[in-house]
Amino acid sequence: MEFRGSSDLPQRRIEIRDADLEKGGGTYIGRELSDKLGYQRPEAVRVVLARAKYKTPSADGESRPLPDDATVVEQDGKRFTIVTAPVPPLLIRRGLLAPSMRAHVIVQKFRFGMPFFRQEE
Repeated sequence: MEFRGSSDLPQRRIEIRDADLEKGGGTYIGRELSDKLGYQRPEAVRVVLARAKYKTPSADGESRPLPDDATVVEQDGKRFTIVTAPVPPLLIRRGLLAPSMRAHVIVQKFRFGMPFFRQEE
């Protein structure tokens, strides 16, 4: 996802790791990146959520429940489960705006009475 003029926006990175997977024998293999448009005084910022991905060994016939975004992979005759750290609770799933930008728009509109066309400028 690219924002119009995103190269001009300052970037704020949020690292999300899963302590249970790190302690439980999971091997860190990388991260999954997603962008949102946020606000930090005095300007809009690009919020990058970096969710850690882990590889955990899975036994044959194992019937433990897997998260929705888990993937089972076979490598060299062994089965592994790839799990991504969970996303923090969101107001609107797959929304473009971070909570900080939503709050900024609401305050500008209802506290200060600023019309949307002026906020857009």
